[in-house]
Amino acid sequence: MSIIQGILDKALGLGNTTASSPAFDTNAFSSELSKHGVAKSHNFAVTITPPDILSPAIKAVNGWLPLRIESISMPSRSLMTTEQRYHGPIRYMPYSIIYSPVNITVVLSENMIERDFFMAWQDAAISAFGKGESRSYNRSTESGIYDSNYYDDAVGTLIIDQFPDHAEQETGAFSTALGVAQAIGIDPTPIVRPLGFDLGLIPKAKPPKPGVSIRLNECFPRTVNEVQMGWGNDELAKLSIEMIYFDISEKYNKIDTGAGNEIVDLVRKGIKAIKEIKPIVSGVRDGTLLRNIKSGAGSQLGNVKSNIKIF
Repeated sequence: MSIIQGILDKALGLGNTTASSPAFDTNAFSSELSKHGVAKSHNFAVTITPPDILSPAIKAVNGWLPLRIESISMPSRSLMTTEQRYHGPIRYMPYSIIYSPVNITVVLSENMIERDFFMAWQDAAISAFGKGESRSYNRSTESGIYDSNYYDDAVGTLIIDQFPDHAEQETGAFSTALGVAQAIGIDPTPIVRPLGFDLGLIPKAKPPKPGVSIRLNECFPRTVNEVQMGWGNDELAKLSIEMIYFDISEKYNKIDTGAGNEIVDLVRKGIKAIKEIKPIVSGVRDGTLLRNIKSGAGSQLGNVKSNIKIF
């Protein structure tokens, strides 16, 4: 029976583990997730820079357009290969790259001005001087309304920023020192706001840094998809855009987790510990803790006496 059990354990990987094949450590797995976290798909921001040829009225839409971008796909990249066979199986030899389009979903406003924004961007590429004469109600009879424009005048950039789920605003060393002072019970107000005047000693918090920034270079909306309308559909009207681009630039920023941040983590833990024990220290200082202990002990003693019956 032990021989059969040993064979089954070996087949299922339940036997003795070795250094080359360690058992799954749940503690190490939890520690890794706690240390580096996980990426959340909803923590993103989009920055669009359309071509300068667009009119100021159309470009003004970009002021709130990023707030209406419900979803966007990060760009994918594939290697182009050629088949090469010398002897045996075929080898696929990479020689270039190809980027897949990026899809954007936009929640439309009542007048669908966001659709006009992307259509005008297309006009910058395929209509004379980017004026969009081809879809104007007052179409002019001049020739050239379907003449293509210069490539450089029709492309722009798009940046996708992905933020870590635990991103914190940067405050600087001085703000950290003020936090330590407040944690130990020292009021810094007389220093930073003497006589009620703000001296501006506390630097304003900087916005959190994105974990990943991806820029689409020389991009433009190749496809402005249809918007489904129907009497039986009471959902939000959304527009899907297919952005095409030349290439991408990526930047992976260092997040305040992992090695190199031991001092910062130590200070934060110290402030947290001080805040937790501060009520106890204050209670000892003003006698509140001792009175509470005596009061609690007295009430417990009273309960014991009331439960004692003399026969």
